Amino acid sequence: MKQRIAVLAAALTAVADRVAAAARETPNAVATFHARPLGAPVDGSLAVSLLVVASGDRAVEFEIDPAASSVQFSHGGQPVGWCDIPDLPTGFVMPDAAGLGGVRRRAHVEPGAHGAIAFDVRASAGASAVSMRIVGWLPEALPDDALPARFSVQTEETPIETA
Repeated sequence: MKQRIAVLAAALTAVADRVAAAARETPNAVATFHARPLGAPVDGSLAVSLLVVASGDRAVEFEIDPAASSVQFSHGGQPVGWCDIPDLPTGFVMPDAAGLGGVRRRAHVEPGAHGAIAFDVRASAGASAVSMRIVGWLPEALPDDALPARFSVQTEETPIETA
C-alpha cells in the first residue's frame, strides 16, 4: 500500500511540475514591480520611483495599498532602516503621461506597458541600496480565495548613487 501511495504521489508531483512550468511559460497577466532611486540623496531626502511592467496574455489589474507598503534601505545586503510609502496623490503614469491607476482606483496595465510613481522619502543613514515592499489587492483570485485577493511583493535591491 505504501508503495502505491509513493507512486501516486510521484505521478501527482510530476503533473503539478508540468502545470507550473506551463503557467510560467505562458502567463495570463503579470505585474512586475521595480524600485529605483532617482539620483543621490539630497539633505537626507531621496527621490525614488516605483515602476510597474505588465506582461502576459491580457492586461493585469491591481490596486496598491500605500499605507501597508514600505521602502527598505540596506547596506551590503543587510537592512539599515525603512520608512512608510507616503500618501500618493496619483497612480502609475506612463511615459506619455497617460494614467494607469493603481492608487485609490484599479490599475489596468496592458501587456508590454509600463508606468511609474515618483515620490520623496527620508533616506536611512548609511544606506547604499533601496527596495520596496508593495502590498495591494487583485480583483481576481483563485476559486477558493476571498475577493479582492491580497498580494505582497518585495522588489530587488537597487544601488543608491553617492553624491
